[in-house]
Amino acid sequence: MKDFKNFKEYKITEAEIEKALHILSVADPKNVTRENAIGFLEHLWSKVHSLTHVKTTDELIKLYHEYAKGNQKLAG
Repeated sequence: MKDFKNFKEYKITEAEIEKALHILSVADPKNVTRENAIGFLEHLWSKVHSLTHVKTTDELIKLYHEYAKGNQKLAG
């Protein structure tokens, strides 16, 4: 079991904000702001977090295998 005593809260990086700004510029050009980009990233994080509460362990393992398949460091 994971030890969460030393858990560090996720912090959005400048690189992620830049990517989110790009996504917004394509998806919703009228609303491209730093605030909206951060809000979008926080929304994505909450969606991913909620998956861990509704998916079974087997479903999460399947998602991991999908990820690992596309990750060159893990595939092989």
